Amino acid sequence: MLTPEMIDILNREIEDGYGSPLNLAIELDKVVEMLFYVDEETFDRLKIQRAVGAINTVKNVLMLPVPD
Repeated sequence: MLTPEMIDILNREIEDGYGSPLNLAIELDKVVEMLFYVDEETFDRLKIQRAVGAINTVKNVLMLPVPD
């Protein structure tokens, strides 16, 4: 579980690096797309699939509507 301090750090990193959670989600979506084209001989297929799954999890949370 993320601590409040970890959440604060993550929020600052997202704001400083990407401007908003949605912008970071868009970048993560691009990474997912790129991973589909990685040469199979470079990385094990299961490792790539696990990385894509992790990125998709974060991306999906970042794309949730922000409460008012």
